Amino acid sequence: MGRGRQTITAAKMTRSERAITAYTGAMNGERIKRGGYSRKGNRRQMKARYESYDKLMYVAEAIGVKVRRMTEKEITQERKTVSGKTFTAGGFFQAPDVIALAYESPDVLAHELAHAVDYQLDWRRGTGDKETLATAVQTMLMAELGCAVRPRHVDYAKDQGGSIKTLEDNEERIRIIYDLIMETIQNRPVEIPVESNFVL
Repeated sequence: MGRGRQTITAAKMTRSERAITAYTGAMNGERIKRGGYSRKGNRRQMKARYESYDKLMYVAEAIGVKVRRMTEKEITQERKTVSGKTFTAGGFFQAPDVIALAYESPDVLAHELAHAVDYQLDWRRGTGDKETLATAVQTMLMAELGCAVRPRHVDYAKDQGGSIKTLEDNEERIRIIYDLIMETIQNRPVEIPVESNFVL
C-alpha cells in the first residue's frame, strides 16, 4: 500500500522536482537512473537541447549577461577541482557579466547562468556551496526543459567540495535562482515571423 502512495506522489511531481530529488539521492550516494537509447528518443533529446539553448540564451540577454566563445587557450587550460582532480572547463562565468563557453551546450549555459544570477543576487560563499547551487539549478532546468539529467553534474559538485550539507544549506537559494530563470523563459515574448499572415 505504501508503494502505491509513493508512485502517485512521484507522478504528481514536476520534472524539476523529480530531478532535484534524484540529484539529492545522488549526493547521498544513490545512482541516477538513465533511460535506454532509442532513435526517436534521441531525436527528441536533440530538439529539446537545441530549444533549451535558445531559451537560456534569451535569459542571458534579458539579465544583461554577454555570452562569448572561449579562446583556444581557455579551452585547453587545465584546472583543478577542490579535491585536486584536473579538468578542462566547458565554460565559466566571469564576473560581473560574461559567460564564456567552449561550445554551444545548454547544460553548461544553464550552469553558468546559475552562477551569473547568484552573483547578481550578491550571495558570497565558498566553492562547494557555489558549485552545488549551480549544478542543482542546472539539473532542474535541464529536466524542466525536457533534457536528460546527467550524473556527472553531481560528480562535479562533489569534486568541488559539494555535499548533502551544502545542498541543504543552499536549498532556498537554489529554488529562487531556478524560479527566476524559469520565469524569464516563461515571460519571453512570442516572436512572429515578418512573413506571417497572423494579425494581432
